[in-house]
Amino acid sequence: MFRLLTPVIEEDGGSAVPYQAPIQEALLSWHSSLCKLMPAQRSNYTNPFHTLYRITADEGVLALWKGVGPTVVRAMALNMGMLASYGQSVEFFKDNLGFLKQLPL
Repeated sequence: MFRLLTPVIEEDGGSAVPYQAPIQEALLSWHSSLCKLMPAQRSNYTNPFHTLYRITADEGVLALWKGVGPTVVRAMALNMGMLASYGQSVEFFKDNLGFLKQLPL
């Protein structure tokens, strides 16, 4: 049954990433700017919205989607791994240890 659901699981894991990629890029850029010790290296972003504005103004709108390809692949693999291990553990606990007999999952 898991083999039949694999394309659905992978699509579910990767479908949200393109929408959240700009926000993730802004948060990562803002945080990395805050963590730099040398003042000359800092971008001096004040908040995530200022970060979005500066990235768009300086590098263009498409810069917000830098690295979205590997992030989509990572999200799909992570989602598939989590759901597969969850299914396997539920089967193990039901069959071998007698847990969850009265709870339908």
